Amino acid sequence: MEAKSGAKIAIRGKGSVKEGKGGSDRAMESNVEEDLHCLIISDNNDNVEKAKVLIHKVIETVCTSCPLEKRMI
Repeated sequence: MEAKSGAKIAIRGKGSVKEGKGGSDRAMESNVEEDLHCLIISDNNDNVEKAKVLIHKVIETVCTSCPLEKRMI
């Protein structure tokens, strides 16, 4: 998705890193304090919009194909 959009994409917040897995201190702190979310970074608004569209497609796919009891949200 980063290659297609030209933007940097990171998943952050509670549940973004499995327990026991490595991660930066900063990322680990956000897991405790913030809701699950995507962080999109680019110096170009068009790239941010492209990334948003791609991310929404993934979310829609998961929401329509994954049983409710298996969703994190």
